[in-house]
Formats: sequence, structure tokens, C-alpha cells
Amino acid sequence: MVESDRALDPKAKDYWSYFSPNNSGPKLEATPDYIYSKHSREKLFELGISLDLMFLLREPAARLFSLFRFAKYTHHRIPSTLSFRDFVQAIRECRISDHRPLLRDGIVNGHYELVLPGWLNMAQENNAGVAVILAEEFFSRPKEVAVQLLNALGVETEGVVFSDIESCMVPQ
Repeated sequence: MVESDRALDPKAKDYWSYFSPNNSGPKLEATPDYIYSKHSREKLFELGISLDLMFLLREPAARLFSLFRFAKYTHHRIPSTLSFRDFVQAIRECRISDHRPLLRDGIVNGHYELVLPGWLNMAQENNAGVAVILAEEFFSRPKEVAVQLLNALGVETEGVVFSDIESCMVPQ
């Protein structure tokens, strides 16, 4: 699992100030690799702020295929001729040379049972709210699910503008 943390880099000081108690109001942050990092989890809870967590989890095979497409077509981190089957085999055989652990750990990172307990335990110890939902449910009705999640965490949604949330919908 990923143990490197770009968020722990000293250059990330401005980033962490975003979560400062002096910076009032709800903050939403979506960074997939945080979930795999014990260091990020500890750092978030050390900030001394009221913290609620939302986990939007993709079906593991869909997640891995999305990672494959992202690495291949967006960031060009794997050869354009590499098939998905060969990508999976390369991960299994530790032949992914990319410096980002998120790509190297593409298969194991789909095992949420390895990472969620640490987050859930830390949340319980710190009286943090937790909401977990499958991404496929969110993609099928994004605004409705977003409102349910925010309400479950005690966030008032009246008057909230969900700009571009419909762009999260997956075409049928």
C-alpha cells in the first residue's frame, strides 16, 4: 500500500492551511491516494479540527480499469500499446516502473478492507462522522446522493448550489 505522501512534503504548508481552524466553513477535498496513507490519515486528525469523512468507493475492477485508462491516455505513463490484461499482469509481476505508488499498487488498492478499518477506527476515536457510498450509486443520481451524504454528516444543504454535478452522471 501507498506510504509516500506528497501532502506531507514541507512545500504542502499552504495546502494544510486550507484546513486550519481559522479558515471557517466546510471544506471538501477529493484526493484518492489519501485513503491508502496512514500518514495522511494521522495528519488530518492532528489538525485539531472538526472532521467528517466521506468515502466514495468504486467497484475494484472498474477502479483498476479507470486507473489503466488514466495512466494510458491522460498521463501517458504506460505504453499506448499496452492492453488492460498486460497492465494487470505487469502490476502482478512488479513490472510497473512508474514512480507513483498509486499506479504500482493498482490491484491492492482495490482492497478497501485493508484501509477502511484504520480510517473508521481513527474517526471513532476522534468523534468524526463517516459516510461510505459506492461510486456507481453516486454516478447514477449524483445530486440526490450528494444531498443524502451531506445530510448524513450534518451539513445543511438548503441553498447549496451543486454546479456541474450532473457532469458526474455516467451515460446509460
